[in-house]
Order: sequence, then C-alpha cells, then structure tokens
Amino acid sequence: MNWERFRELWKSWSPLLAVILGTFALGLVFGMPVSKYANDCNNQQSYCTALHVSLGFVRTVGLFLDTLPPWIAAAATVAIGFFTYTLWDATTKMQATAVQQLAAMKRQADQMDLEFVAAHPPILVVRGIAFHEARDGSPDEVEFVIANRGGTDARISDARVGVWEHDRAEHRPAEPPYSETIPSKLIGTEIRDGGVSKHQCKVEKVLADKLRVMPTKLMHDYYFIGYLVYADAAKGVDEGLYRMAFSRIYEWGSGRFRERDTDIDYEYSA
Repeated sequence: MNWERFRELWKSWSPLLAVILGTFALGLVFGMPVSKYANDCNNQQSYCTALHVSLGFVRTVGLFLDTLPPWIAAAATVAIGFFTYTLWDATTKMQATAVQQLAAMKRQADQMDLEFVAAHPPILVVRGIAFHEARDGSPDEVEFVIANRGGTDARISDARVGVWEHDRAEHRPAEPPYSETIPSKLIGTEIRDGGVSKHQCKVEKVLADKLRVMPTKLMHDYYFIGYLVYADAAKGVDEGLYRMAFSRIYEWGSGRFRERDTDIDYEYSA
C-alpha cells in the first residue's frame, strides 16, 4: 500500500476536517437543549436508560443541524464530499501500486525459476538395454531404462527408438537411420529428477531371429539407436526443449547392447 500518498493527503486536508469537526463540537456544546430533554425524560420515566440517552443525543444533533444556516450545511457537505473523493483517489492509486508490485513479484519469481532450470536442467540418459526373447508367443522386445540425472523433472515430447542392422562393409550414414515408428508410450512420459522409467521396443521377427544365434562369420553389426526430445516438466512441451541421441552395439552372448564408440552424429546431448 502507498502509505506515503495517504500521509500527504492527510496532512493536506486534516486542518479542514478539524475545522468542520470543531464547528460541530461548538454547536453541540453551546446549542443542545440538554435541560429540556432532561425534563422530558424525568416527566415520562422515573429514570433515563442508556437507550434514552442515545436517542436524546441523536435528537439533539438533529435540532442543532436544523438551526444551522443552509450555507454552512452545504459547505460541510461539499467538504465531506471532497474529502471522500481524496480518500477514494488515494485508495485507487494504492490498489494500482499493489497490482504493479504483485506483477513485479511474479516476473521475479518466473525469472528465478528460469535461472534454476538453466542451472539444473533435466538430463536424460538411456541405459540397461537388453534383448528379451519372448517365451509366450508375443513379439521379441528390447528392454531399456530412461533415467533422469538432472535437477528438474522431464517430460518427453518426441522420440524414436529401434534396432538397426548395419553391413560392416559399408560406412555408417552421417544421418542415423531412425525408425519411422513413433513409440507412443514414450510421448508424454514424465520422469522425476533422479527417477527412472522402464520401456520396451518391439523387434521385427527377421531381426529377432538374427539376434538369437551368433553367426559363424560376422557380416553385420546390430545397433539399438534412437533419440529423445524433452523439456522441463513444469513448462510446455515446446518450451526449453532438450535433445539427446544414443547408439549401442549388440554384444553377442550377453544379449546386451553396450557402448562402443563416441560418434557425435549418433551419441550426443544438447
């Protein structure tokens, strides 16, 4: 509240208010017919109650106001009206100042939140990747874990994951051949800071059959590749986006996909 403004208005108009109140006080002291009211009270009642005294005071003030010249009442009414306006103006300005202060506090809080997220962003990593052979007739899968080792919660907005068969006689393409299938169960997933989320990726039967038995001559490498696009969970999915990509090569015998190289086109975090 703008108390400085209120104090300035009070200093400006308090003398006029004191004059008005003093005029009424003098009229009440020298002009009220107290003795007449007391006689009426004694004639009608054996004693005067507090209610009688209150009613008598109100009646006395009314009689006094009736005896005042009209211009005094008009002047007092104008003065009171102007004083009321000044109070309304001060209150309105204090309210506007309070709204501005609240807006400034909100901007400051938002800025602090952005600074915290910038200093402690969510950081997603993919680990625990293993080929899982189905035993009940369901499709074979690759199981993997997404962990958040950052300082804030993360929400995934886009992702691609899948098994890729690469001919060793050919160079790996500069742009990773990500799967066209969108893993719907990944989109919208929220992972708390320090938390993990387990997922599965179905493997085509042709590739699954090749992963079951190690060939006598290795002509191909098998990779589990993909990328994740995510943001701070407290914000919209299109605000403050981060992106990470991963590439893991299949290890025969263990059924695990492990890190082998650091190709920046396949493995990065941004």
